[in-house]
Amino acid sequence: MERENAEKNKFDMESFRILAELSNAIILEWDVKNDYLHVADNWELVFGKKPTGELFSKNIKRNFIIASDCHDVLTQYINKIQSQSKPLVHRYEKFELKLRTLQGEYRWFQLRMLLRCNKEDKAERVFGLMTDINTQKNEYEKLLQQAQKDVLTGLFNKGTTENFITEYLLNDSLVSKKQALFIIDIDGFKSINDNLGHLFGDAVIAELAKTIQSSFRNSDIVGRFGGDEFVALLKNINTEEIIQEKAWELVENLRREYKADKEKYQVSANIGIAVCPDSGNTFAELFEKADKAMYHVKSAGKNNYYIYHDAYL
Repeated sequence: MERENAEKNKFDMESFRILAELSNAIILEWDVKNDYLHVADNWELVFGKKPTGELFSKNIKRNFIIASDCHDVLTQYINKIQSQSKPLVHRYEKFELKLRTLQGEYRWFQLRMLLRCNKEDKAERVFGLMTDINTQKNEYEKLLQQAQKDVLTGLFNKGTTENFITEYLLNDSLVSKKQALFIIDIDGFKSINDNLGHLFGDAVIAELAKTIQSSFRNSDIVGRFGGDEFVALLKNINTEEIIQEKAWELVENLRREYKADKEKYQVSANIGIAVCPDSGNTFAELFEKADKAMYHVKSAGKNNYYIYHDAYL
């Protein structure tokens, strides 16, 4: 019986190696009981010196040259195998890791893991195939960014802007800071579009979008919400004076005059602002209040900003 098992293990490993060679993958084998990691020879072509096999789970950060933001992924898997607090139902798992290669660059790899248990259903060995997926990962990220962006301006589109702001406002650590939601309506744009055509109008929107984006920090969220409407979240503000300064800066910088066919066309900004948590804690609540503030600006003469306050609107 033992001989049959040995022959079976030998056959399984040989099959495993053949599959790895065909797929240009790196083979890994983790002896769970002895906590020892074996890697195939082609490891050295990609990563350099083979990792020290002993005490694999204890030396994982040193052995695997893993990017710091990926440590938890593999550690959680290893802990689950070693603890065996629950029946190991899922014998096959896969995840993605960013690893530093021999050239010193970080690349994405997919790690597919297959668990083998003994007669007592205890984890015995884990076989792994590691494949370079960096090109596919970068292409996916590029497509994802394209799907998130407004084609004309390069800002986030409406859906992405709302989702990012919604997710950000769910962060419990924000309680000590204020956040300000800006709705920026470009007044006078319709006249340009109607009289000078959509191509000229597109150029104006693209130019104004650059001005809006440059007015906010990289950490803020800025998006185009519609034809001539933009939404931005100014994060982590200590005082309302900062909001006022930012709003007035936008009003000043977005006041433009365009000349064509001996005619002059003026655009300006109507800006409504709602502050979190004063006027709400969710995107929907803040958007509603900022929208009311923006229409207040329109009715009061345009080309200005207004910060929503419950006592006045």
